[in-house]
Amino acid sequence: MLAVEIYNKPTVSFKSGGFISLMIIAWTSLFHAYFLKKKVRPYFKKGKRYETIKEQFPTGKPIMTYKHWDISECVKQYFKGNVDPCKANIEFFIPLRNMIEHRNFSELDINIYGECQSLISNFNEYIEKEFGVKHSLKGILPFALQFSPSESRLMEMSGKDLKKRGADKIVKYIRDYRSTLSNDVFDNPKYSFKAILIKVANHEGKDALPIRFIRYEDLTEEDRTKLKDVGIVLIKEKQISVIHGDKYKPSGVVSEVSRNIKKSFTTNMHANCWRQYKVRPQKGDSSPERTNSKYCIYDEIHKDYLYTKEWIAFLSSELYDDAKYQSIRKKR
Repeated sequence: MLAVEIYNKPTVSFKSGGFISLMIIAWTSLFHAYFLKKKVRPYFKKGKRYETIKEQFPTGKPIMTYKHWDISECVKQYFKGNVDPCKANIEFFIPLRNMIEHRNFSELDINIYGECQSLISNFNEYIEKEFGVKHSLKGILPFALQFSPSESRLMEMSGKDLKKRGADKIVKYIRDYRSTLSNDVFDNPKYSFKAILIKVANHEGKDALPIRFIRYEDLTEEDRTKLKDVGIVLIKEKQISVIHGDKYKPSGVVSEVSRNIKKSFTTNMHANCWRQYKVRPQKGDSSPERTNSKYCIYDEIHKDYLYTKEWIAFLSSELYDDAKYQSIRKKR
């Protein structure tokens, strides 16, 4: 509720920053509640034992507690590798939260409004599904009053202006992430909510509702085309076809992951990662083409391996957890 309150508060200049941080906390807690209901302990394991961490408070003795799964691990355990728009929506915000944590880009709000709306809508739907309608938040979430939205759009700034603002990497991440999604996931309202408000002269009657929801799938093709013409649909960047233009060399992966997790990530650590997650064969293998194509491909012409955006996103999510990061870093 605090996340929604911050987003709808007129005096808050950068709504998305506080909203995203609090919603990640809310989703993590909700996943923990689900796992505990299912008699699954949402704690990291080291061997056969659950990991513990020492909580040190300003006063009193330190307290040992179980190390709970973070949001990335919760998503991994809940969706089990399935392709799901809700999963894609949550994963969109994990690296983004880290990138905007100490920055203020109010122009970003309107560009990711659809994803933010889906994040809270999916949250409420999940509560109703797993814990019952009596816990629904719908009755206490009124529509926010608003002026006409600002025309200042971060995504439409020039590269020079973005770099000057320090927002170039954030915009690149958003564009890159959206471009990796399939059309089915990208167009699904569980990934990003799209809406349009149209001012009308008057209502049909005294008792008519001032706002009415119409499902996108119920619209005719002509109506959908009209919505696209007024720019209501989320823009998915179109890439000009270039051979391996969307793939990364190891150095590119190292650079992107380091930036996302805000920690040192070396080529040796990257090698440890592809070995641990078995995305490609060892050097000199008789069948070098046997890779996990979701994350890596073998370039026959240049006799080397290239890595995908999904691999960068996966590593960024995994290594954000400090225990996993340290495990990879210490491997020889």
